[in-house]
Amino acid sequence: MVENMKANMENPNFLNEKEALLEEVTKEVLKRRKERQKNKE
Repeated sequence: MVENMKANMENPNFLNEKEALLEEVTKEVLKRRKERQKNKE
């Protein structure tokens, strides 16, 4: 765990990359949820 934190601190773009990844995952989840609701109708 410490090694992971150390590697993250060394990467200056860590927070931006993490935020972009979360945004991508959120977009995918919402897309799948919308498709599921559409199929229920």
